[in-house]
Amino acid sequence: MFHFQINFAYLWKHISDKIDRRKKMKSKAYISHLKRKGLYVKEKPFSDPKKSLLIPFWWAERKLEVVARWLSNLALLEIFGLLGNISILLAVISFLSEQDNRHDQDILSSWQTVTSASGQTGSGGRLEAIEFMISQPMRFPWPCRYERYFLAESELLIELGLPTEPYFPRCILFQPSQSLEGLDLSSNVKQPFMTGSGVYLSGLQAPKVILSKSNLEYVNLSHANLNQAILVDSKLQSVSLRNAQLMGANLQGSDLQYADLRGANLSGADLFGANLKGSNLTDAILPNARLLLADLSDTVLERTDLHKSDLRGVKLQGSRLIEADLSGAQLDEVNFLEAEELIQMDGRLDSAIYTTKNSVCGYVPARMPPCETKFPEILNPKSNNMITREEHSNEEKS
Repeated sequence: MFHFQINFAYLWKHISDKIDRRKKMKSKAYISHLKRKGLYVKEKPFSDPKKSLLIPFWWAERKLEVVARWLSNLALLEIFGLLGNISILLAVISFLSEQDNRHDQDILSSWQTVTSASGQTGSGGRLEAIEFMISQPMRFPWPCRYERYFLAESELLIELGLPTEPYFPRCILFQPSQSLEGLDLSSNVKQPFMTGSGVYLSGLQAPKVILSKSNLEYVNLSHANLNQAILVDSKLQSVSLRNAQLMGANLQGSDLQYADLRGANLSGADLFGANLKGSNLTDAILPNARLLLADLSDTVLERTDLHKSDLRGVKLQGSRLIEADLSGAQLDEVNFLEAEELIQMDGRLDSAIYTTKNSVCGYVPARMPPCETKFPEILNPKSNNMITREEHSNEEKS
């Protein structure tokens, strides 16, 4: 009996020491001591998977590791991986090589959108289609096209002493914009005073667009951006260009009868021979504009800025000039007697150039005298600080 009690006490003491040792191992002081000695080993999160709820995942992980090691040694899978990378590379090359064809298809679709709504009012998607056709989306410069040097480029290379080759690679970074020459956007509206009641293209962004010989009658182009646009010989009767941007636009020979140009910016625009009969140019901005031989009959020129514009030979029959700024303008052979109203023009003709009975018409077609600018009695050229063509020529020579 005594022997059994001694063994039990020894066993209990051993268990107690082991428990104390484990508690000591988990204590912060002991962990710090082991870290200083370099003997600390962090316990694994799943050191005892039998007591964890993630036993199935732990078991699957162990099995899959074996499968992964076996598959990683297969040469067939490596070959499949290389073939997959090659197929991706070929797909990218094919995509880039077909970019021009895809762009051509989009252009064709845009033309169909524009032409399918012929004769109808509203937009019908034509605004977006036109903007897309004249846009220049960026393209990947591959493959480069081999083209001949232009004559000017060859001469420049010769001057620089560089070799000239018959062909050279020209890498185009942007898709070319489409020419809309001859575009017909006319509608069934045929009443001249229903300005802008046709196709609705308000806010169109089309700078540098080519619309020569186009039919844009009654089109609403208010607030549109048409800077440096080419609208030579276009039909623009009763078009609405209110508050539109037309800086540097070419409108030679265009028909702008009864057009709404209120607040439009036509700075530097070319309106040589344009027909602006009955149009409204109230608050329009036309400094340095070329209105040579233009027809301004029955137009409203109220607070119109015509500073330094070319108004030689224009027709003003029935027009209304109210507070219009003609300072520095060229007024050769302009007949102000034909104007219906000349209101508050004093002080707005400074440095304007006019011609006398003995002046020679200097514009095309050149004509011999008389080429006189005619003023009413209420409009005295000298009191308004105007200068003759001869005086202007002498100033330029000096």
